This record gives sequence, C-alpha cells and structure tokens, in this order.
Amino acid sequence: IILTTEDQGAPGAEMLAEVPLVWVGAAGGLAWKSRPLRLAFEYNCIFRTRAQQALDQAGIAWEMAVESDTSRTIEASVSADLAVHIALEGAEPRDLERVPHGGALPDLCKTQINMYLSDLARPRVVAELAELIRGGFRARTAPVPFPSELAAE
Repeated sequence: IILTTEDQGAPGAEMLAEVPLVWVGAAGGLAWKSRPLRLAFEYNCIFRTRAQQALDQAGIAWEMAVESDTSRTIEASVSADLAVHIALEGAEPRDLERVPHGGALPDLCKTQINMYLSDLARPRVVAELAELIRGGFRARTAPVPFPSELAAE
C-alpha cells in the first residue's frame, strides 16, 4: 500500500480525498507579511511549485529563503519565523499554524490523496488495512476549523 499526494492520480490510483493546501507559519509569526515573501521548502516538495505559481499569478514577489533535503529543517526555519510554507489542511506540523493572512496571500489549490495497492500480492491483511485507511478518510467529513472560526462560535 502506498499513499501519495498528487495533482492527478496515475492509473490504478484510488482517490481517497481532495484536500486544500494552506499557508503555514510560526505561531503568531509575521514572516508572511514580508515582501519579497520568504519561502521554505524541501528541494523535491511537490507543493513548492504550487506556492511559487500562486504567488507569481497574484503578483507577489517571493524568494526561496530556506531550501533543504529534510522536512525538519523546513519546520524549524518556519517555526522560527524565518519563512512560510504550505501544508495539507488539517495536517499542519504541530509547531506551525495556518497563516491568518485575510487575503494578503493567494488561495491555494487542492491536492489529491491517493492510495495504490500492489497487484503482486493481496493477502487478507493488506485488504483489511486498505479498508481501514478508506474508513479513516470517509470519517474525515469536515476540515479542521481555523482558530478564528472557533472563536466566532
């Protein structure tokens, strides 16, 4: 079993969910206000290009402030308020929070979470695990509320 995040699934993909991407930064951070906007991404992160394209389309100047091979370096840099990053809605790293930009940053697209099962062998345990994963995504009926939405209730 392989779970992926992709724009479009390849043949054999089972789309489990389509999840919005959100801007994330340091708790109470201000890096999102800087121009050029300072970004932090892994070299091979598929979300990197999406962030750059969204900023280019919105006419917002940006610079790649932090690049790394590891997500921990990116998370540490963003939590230190040196840059911003993007993440799957509801899966923000625990030391980061959604950026309360109020429209100052562009909206981001959604990404697919896809599951692939090997055709080589499908013992019962694999089928049961796949069904547990499907059930977990079916149970995810509402996005995690943004903190300001909680305060309004």
